[in-house]
Amino acid sequence: MRNTSISNRSPLILLVLGLLLMSSDLSAATPWPLPEPSFFLERYPSPPEAGDPLDHSDLLYTLAVQDMVTPETLAAINRRAGFDVFTFAEVLGPKFTAEAYPRSADFFQRLEETVDPVKNALKDHFKRVRPYLAHPDQVKRLVPAEAGFSHPSGHATRSWLFALVLAELAPASRHAFFRLAAAVGQSRVIGGMHYLTDVVLSRALAEMVFAELLQNEAFRKALAALREAEWSPPPRLP
Repeated sequence: MRNTSISNRSPLILLVLGLLLMSSDLSAATPWPLPEPSFFLERYPSPPEAGDPLDHSDLLYTLAVQDMVTPETLAAINRRAGFDVFTFAEVLGPKFTAEAYPRSADFFQRLEETVDPVKNALKDHFKRVRPYLAHPDQVKRLVPAEAGFSHPSGHATRSWLFALVLAELAPASRHAFFRLAAAVGQSRVIGGMHYLTDVVLSRALAEMVFAELLQNEAFRKALAALREAEWSPPPRLP
């Protein structure tokens, strides 16, 4: 009688175990913890105020780089407007794709969801208007429009943060990752979405976030597991 009871319950037990496993997987996908946005706000530089000489210099720089746009540049900045970690295929080669590196896709998506609340909180605090909106008669919008404010740049923050992590996974390509991160930021200036100071200071934010993440044991373990699963060895250079 007792054995029959256990047998009858086994589907229920399996269901409960399955739900627990699903719950564990969902928990693993949550953003890594960071300090409150106020922590970063106390340490992150403010953008130039409207009318400040540096603000004017920002505008002049934007106008200068937009004057030099070629069809090839326009294609590149629009390609990078859809930035994600696989934009670094420009460094690692065409085989670096989400299909070939699914764990990397998940890891960097989680990293994006970790940094975005901090970046968004800073944007909403500073409320710096995007160049093409602040100067519609001078600055051209050359890439798809995005909602939100200009400082800091989300693309630049993510590209520098991703480059810092990729440098841990493939140290030999460190400088190439950083060059591409800088190019992604510059593409936002050329496109009229951000000022130069926005993208330059975004690197400081990425560095701060990365330093905080390195103190988190769960992040370090996840990074080590990713290295073992998909980056030993790293993708081949083209």
